[in-house]
Amino acid sequence: MRHWTPWCLNFHRAVIRFKTPKNLRLACLLLECAAMSNCIRCLTILGVLWARSVIAMDSELTNYKSGIDVTWGGEKGVDYYEEYYFHDKLLDDHKVVYIRDTTKIAFSHNARNVAYYHSTEGGRQKIGANGKDGIANSGDEGIIRYKIDRDRQYKYKWAMNSAGTDANFVLPAAGTGFTLKEIQFEPGVPVVGSVGPSSDVTKSKGGTYFRGLLDSFGDEWHTLAYADDDRAFLWARYVATSNFVDQAWYASDGKTVQLVVNPKTPCLTMRATGTGQFYTTPPKAYWTPKLVPQITYLSAGTDGAVSIELRDIYGNEVFYRINGGEFQGAKGNSVVISHTEFSRGTNTLDYYYAGKQAFTKTRIVVKDPEFPSRHEPHGTYLWVDSAGYSTVRNRLHRPPYAATYLAYKSRSEVTGQESWDKGHRRGDRVGGAYALENAFVAKVEGFDFARSGASRSHGVYAKEMLLEQTRNTDPLGFELQHSSDSIPTRELHYRGYYDSLPILKGIFAYDIMVANFRSDQVDGGITAVEDYFIRDKFAGFVYEAMQWSADMTALGAPGMWGGARMMCAQSIAMILREYSTPYYGTSGFGTNQTTYPLCPYDEDRYTWKEALFDATGTRRGFPNLQWFTGLSENGTESLLMSENQQWGTNRYPFATWQDKAAYFSSGLMGIHLQVWANMARIWGNNKRDARLEIAFERASNGTFIGAKDPVPQLPARFTQLLLLNDGWPNVVSNAARWVRALPSADGNSISKSMQDAGVFGFAWFDDKKVAEIVPPLNLRVESKK
Repeated sequence: MRHWTPWCLNFHRAVIRFKTPKNLRLACLLLECAAMSNCIRCLTILGVLWARSVIAMDSELTNYKSGIDVTWGGEKGVDYYEEYYFHDKLLDDHKVVYIRDTTKIAFSHNARNVAYYHSTEGGRQKIGANGKDGIANSGDEGIIRYKIDRDRQYKYKWAMNSAGTDANFVLPAAGTGFTLKEIQFEPGVPVVGSVGPSSDVTKSKGGTYFRGLLDSFGDEWHTLAYADDDRAFLWARYVATSNFVDQAWYASDGKTVQLVVNPKTPCLTMRATGTGQFYTTPPKAYWTPKLVPQITYLSAGTDGAVSIELRDIYGNEVFYRINGGEFQGAKGNSVVISHTEFSRGTNTLDYYYAGKQAFTKTRIVVKDPEFPSRHEPHGTYLWVDSAGYSTVRNRLHRPPYAATYLAYKSRSEVTGQESWDKGHRRGDRVGGAYALENAFVAKVEGFDFARSGASRSHGVYAKEMLLEQTRNTDPLGFELQHSSDSIPTRELHYRGYYDSLPILKGIFAYDIMVANFRSDQVDGGITAVEDYFIRDKFAGFVYEAMQWSADMTALGAPGMWGGARMMCAQSIAMILREYSTPYYGTSGFGTNQTTYPLCPYDEDRYTWKEALFDATGTRRGFPNLQWFTGLSENGTESLLMSENQQWGTNRYPFATWQDKAAYFSSGLMGIHLQVWANMARIWGNNKRDARLEIAFERASNGTFIGAKDPVPQLPARFTQLLLLNDGWPNVVSNAARWVRALPSADGNSISKSMQDAGVFGFAWFDDKKVAEIVPPLNLRVESKK
């Protein structure tokens, strides 16, 4: 009790007395005690107890995919109400919270709290609500910081850098919480009631920002973003142990929540039981100042139910109608509408509360929707057609394919099943990096095929990995500089080629699954509701890649990180060729060519294909199309292959690889370059990047160099397994004798390269094409007589 004041003693006596969840709220009324004592310990304990009491009262409230709990004060249904967008909150619990501006918003850590320690201390790990030492409020839990809105601005940081030179730009700590009525964007500019841009957004990307947004129904929206600042205790560990953690890892646990403040319309909440499912599309894309009307897709399944509750938190009577006609009163401030009241197909649900009919809101409700994927060709992007698939199947049981395929069928660590069993459906920040391997085996062996000892089939694993993927985590901080800023979603934005590979494999897994294993084809397959959900996750990735390509953020020149993302995004665009929404845009590879404003470009409206693939967009507005794929377009030296021969004091051949030669290997950038090249050739009207083709040739004949390697450079050579097919006859000719002569243990051998190529290798490496150049060695051993 040392240093505690009488106010502290009163507060702690009250906490001890009122220790049940019900009476904890009474204890929390003694805020004056903590405030009068001005004691940080009292205030911290108060915040934690208050948050726990709210969680105990609201069984529907969740805070998954983050180590931070955000709770809403007062009484549920009066001071706030929540709407979740997906029926399975363990996989995705994004939501909108309808909230009064006087309702307390509080923060606390939970068991999912993570931090990025030095590799010798365990690296990324779960440290829990009380930090790594297990002692509450000891300083190693992280400082919870928050941001309200500020779309299109990358000025503020989630943690100081190592040098501490950007301390003035660090976002404020959440402390014991706040109400929206209390906080301001800047002196004299309250959050509540402030909407639109802070100034002329066409003048400065970093200095201007957007405040709240008004939707077309009159509601005021704000985005609450929050994350952990872990710098203080990581820096302390560095001082104590010399284990330095790079500034890029100082933030963690980032997440966003949409808020409708002082709602002029009733709150809407979806619920599902049994096999019931729903998915509601997002009201806005991250970091984009635009709201769009939402659509709810729902299906009761075989033996489930889905309901919609409308509630007015001010206690006024709710009125609603379905598909036009007369409004009917709920005879109270809430009403529950069953899925049975909606017709199959598209419905309109109009609703308002008494006194606010002028703000009548409409929600589009699609009951038992069609599969969106059925409007596209699927199932052949890897092998083109049925004949191509037969060729692939015939390869599986001979070298060098057989060993890899056998591993996919029988080894859980190769298909990620073992680690998946330990981590999925726990609300953690996980992602299925092996969806393609599992989907491929399911395609060959059948949806229900399972390895010996497995709890589920390869088909079920593939579906689960598509549903609970990394893209279920918010892209908070993607707009910052990934090398010099602390990004609170490193699970998404570590490095471009590493982060993009699970997404790249995932979109091909999706192509296989929706062609063969929909719920109308197999029991347990992907449902139509899940189809919409999965597609939006991949579309969000493309949306970010378009912003990188347009130089909209602090990310800077694309290089390998941006280039990998832009190339991956084009494969997504080809496979989701009829995708089109007002929040993530339109593929453009299909018949639908609709474009939308602020999607993402402020003035210019492009499809994904126009922005990333065609390289024909004109530079009209702000921001500009700058890099397209990030390979060679526009002639800038920020791209992966140079245009100019003179770089600094050194001279290089035309189309020199801009980075170190080693990064061209299949284990890093090579897989992205080779997949893009195959997809652009097969599905993009035989598009070729001239400088990339030169790089492929050099890599195949042993004359490849990288501009960042020490001078004089030793030329490198790479197998480029995915190019050893009829698409690149010169590469095959140059590489065939070399790869045939390599011992199996060599890192460039075909057997080793197959491990990097994976399922893409089964599809695009043609061993018979290589054999045409160099016939197989005669390995038969004659017996001695």
